[in-house]
Formats: sequence, C-alpha cells, structure tokens
Amino acid sequence: MSRWCIPLRRSRLSTAEASQLQSLADCLAEWGGHFDSGPDRPWWQLDPTHGFTVKGCYDRLRRGILSAPLACGSPLRIWRLKIPMKIKVFMWLLAKERLLTRDRAKWRSDSPVECGLCGEAPESIDHLFSQCRVTSAFWRKVCSATSLAPFHSLQEMWEANEALRIRSASRHARHVSSLIIPAGTWVIWRTRNDAVFNNTSIYVENMWEFMALLVRD
Repeated sequence: MSRWCIPLRRSRLSTAEASQLQSLADCLAEWGGHFDSGPDRPWWQLDPTHGFTVKGCYDRLRRGILSAPLACGSPLRIWRLKIPMKIKVFMWLLAKERLLTRDRAKWRSDSPVECGLCGEAPESIDHLFSQCRVTSAFWRKVCSATSLAPFHSLQEMWEANEALRIRSASRHARHVSSLIIPAGTWVIWRTRNDAVFNNTSIYVENMWEFMALLVRD
C-alpha cells in the first residue's frame, strides 16, 4: 500500500484537527508497513499465536520476561523474589506509584495531608519512602549495616537496589540483597499505617528490628 486513505465523517476540520490528521498520516508513511484487506485483530508481541491471556502474562512476569515499570526504568523482578505474595503486590503498587498515600486522598476534603510518620510535609510516595525525617533515619541505619548506597529519592532507591544486586558475588548474597528494599519499604508502610490508624508510637530501632526479622525469615 503506497498511500493511506483515511475516510472522515466530517468534511471540514479545524486547523488543529487537520494538523493532527497530517501528523498521523506522516507517522503511517514513515512506518511503511503493509496491511491486507481483512478485519483488524489484536496482536500481542510476546505470544502472536494465542494473543494475550492473564495466565500467559503472569507466566512471563514470574519468569522475569516482563519487569515492573519503575519510574527510573530500571528492572526490578518483583514476581521472582522469594517473599510473601502480599509484599510482592505491595512492591508492585509502589513501583507503579499507586499506593494510597495522603496526597492521593484529595477526594476526602477532611483528610489530613501531612506525612503519617513525621507530620512535617505533605505525604507523597516519594516523601514517605525516601525523604521523610523518620524514613531517612531508618535508611541510614540500613545503609550503615549493609552495602546499600544512600539515596534521596525513589528513583535513586531503585538504582541503589539494582547496583547492590549487580555487585553481589554469590547467589546467596544476591538473594539477601534482593530482600533489603522490599523488607525496608514494607516496614515503612506498616509503621506508617500503625501510626495513622492505631496511633502507635514510632521508633526507628523497632523498625530496624522488624526489618531484620523479615530478612531472616
């Protein structure tokens, strides 16, 4: 097919619409693909024969062919980690930045926006897990006890996690290093929820002991 013919319901287009249509035509022309005259059908690159299935997608996630889409673009193979499923789901939501922190509860006008740990700044995912005063003290303790590099944002956290995994020489060391970020972030989230919903006191030492227990188990 040498030329695209795009039929329109309206004969008159605004300047912006005409520009968008021309951009689409240019993209199609640059692609240079060929189509038959049959009907369109969905197509999935990982399994062109059978198409998308939930089972097939989960199998590829489990085998690490697909990775969690992190903000920094660095792969974290969440579904291959030997951790409880509830923590895998939590890590997936964290990687997708879909955890229900207070900045995401704007639909509740009476809901406080301050961080549930420090109460000093609006609670966002980035603040809660990397910038909060309590969180920073906790991560400093973790970094001093492990080879994890210090970080000050979620993106730097994922990068530090990947760098630690790459540096690990043995299989056991890689396994242990792969547990640090999941265990640490899970402890932060549990501590925050206990403080918000149960009015529990916050102690960095207790957070560290909880994390150590998770890694040992």
